[in-house]
Amino acid sequence: MAESGLLLETCTFEVRFDKALLLWDRSGRLWLEATERFPGLEPTENISPNATQFRDGLATFAVDLDRCSVIFRGSSISRRDVLDAAPSFFEIVRDVLELTHATRLGFRPVFRRMVRDQAEAMRCLRAAGVLTEAGCPWNTASPEWIRGSAMQRWKDGPTEFVLTVRTDEQTVRSVPPAGVPAHLAQRLTLDETHHVFTVDIDYSTNAEVPRSKLDAAEWLRGAWAATEPVVASVERRIQGQGK
Repeated sequence: MAESGLLLETCTFEVRFDKALLLWDRSGRLWLEATERFPGLEPTENISPNATQFRDGLATFAVDLDRCSVIFRGSSISRRDVLDAAPSFFEIVRDVLELTHATRLGFRPVFRRMVRDQAEAMRCLRAAGVLTEAGCPWNTASPEWIRGSAMQRWKDGPTEFVLTVRTDEQTVRSVPPAGVPAHLAQRLTLDETHHVFTVDIDYSTNAEVPRSKLDAAEWLRGAWAATEPVVASVERRIQGQGK
């Protein structure tokens, strides 16, 4: 997926479950096991009895009363890291909180392509808004157009795809190197606004999955594979839109 002109910006794996009240008693144990598995994890400021969050250079790991997630960010996201870290973290949560089943599994990759201006972003949006290629699940889904975006939804039993393509603006802050005097650094710090074309995919299983059948690693591999042709289809359709 990362080899296309669309760059993978964020990638989220989330598992939802019925309220796990054991989190109140076992939060410390859970994060002790997590830091043993992922050295370098540090707590964030988002800590409460009902929700805890740790972060390292790879991702943000979070546990709430009714869900856990791993969010990867940055241009260095790799398939290997996602498929290794996310299921491993869930297994820790599952065992420590004694989960008997999951109520939803979700995988959400978000891709972005930098464009020159709003006009180019809109050309990409129009080109990618309706996917009808053979073999693509969207060939039976009608798009829902909203200002600046298009969304398509496809269901097969408990499995659901939601594809959203949209135009966005992204602000990038340019900071001078360390050592520049403060009075100059303030003047040299610039915020630049860039136009981007965004592809947001939400792939999920919305059903109760018992622990005996809950293989997070296998599910995530399947989810990753299922989203690849969708990204490839969008990429083919927007090729040349900036020319």
